[in-house]
Order: sequence, then C-alpha cells, then structure tokens
Amino acid sequence: LLSQATTQASVPVPGELYRAAYADYQSGKLDLAISGFKSFLERYPESDLADSSQFYLADSFLGKKNFERALGEFDKLLSVVSEYRPQALLKRSYALAGMGQDSAQKDTLDTLVKESPTSPEAQTAKQILAEIAPPAPTPPPQEEPSKSSPQKKGP
Repeated sequence: LLSQATTQASVPVPGELYRAAYADYQSGKLDLAISGFKSFLERYPESDLADSSQFYLADSFLGKKNFERALGEFDKLLSVVSEYRPQALLKRSYALAGMGQDSAQKDTLDTLVKESPTSPEAQTAKQILAEIAPPAPTPPPQEEPSKSSPQKKGP
C-alpha cells in the first residue's frame, strides 16, 4: 500500500508538468522545455493546456533555430482550431524565413493578415510584409508633350 501511494505521488499532475516546462521555457532552458512539453503532450493530449504546450514546444524549437522542427510543430497546432492561431502563424513565418522560404513566409503572413486583421500579430505581419515585399514604386507621372506656342513670323 505504501509503495502504491509513493508511485502515485511521483506522477506529476498535468498542471505541475506544464508549469515546470513553462518555467524552463521562460528561463531559456529550451532543451528542458522541449522535453517537458513533449512529455506533457504524450501524457495529456486532451488537456486544456495541450494547445498551449504545443505552441511553446514549437516556439522552443524556433528559439533553438531548429526551423524545420519548429515549422512542423507550428503546423500541428495550426491543424486544430486554436486560440493561438495568430501567434502560431506569425511564428511559423519566422521559421520559414529562417529556412529561406520567402514565398511561403509571405503566404503565411498574408493568411494571418486576412484571418486576424485587427490582431497585434497582423500588425507585425504587415510590417514584415512591407520589409520583404515593399510596394512597387509608382511610376513618375507622364509629362504631357509640350505645346509650343505658335511662332510668330517676323514683320
């Protein structure tokens, strides 16, 4: 009976496991955060904290400049309805930029602006879009051909 109680006490509850992983994330211990969020998602995939864990897992990979893995993890989050969608789209665009996929980055940012136009992330996306794809310069106005006044003939 005592060994059973000890075993049960050593199993972290969802909130504790998430908080530990998030603390590692906040303190920049990204390898520990990745391990913690992965463990959380394996044990509690249906938890209310699953979307949050998925977001921070992806962001941890982004922080380590593991762009391909970050992209895959953000895509997992984007495949489900999530309150993190605007943030995930913006961070996904950062991963694509890190991979040199400029066209895909632009498409992701365009999607973000279209889906969440009033979000702070959309404002950031608009700034990035202006930097990576500045608007085409407007051509200078065409000069009208000069109309020369008729020359007077001498007396």
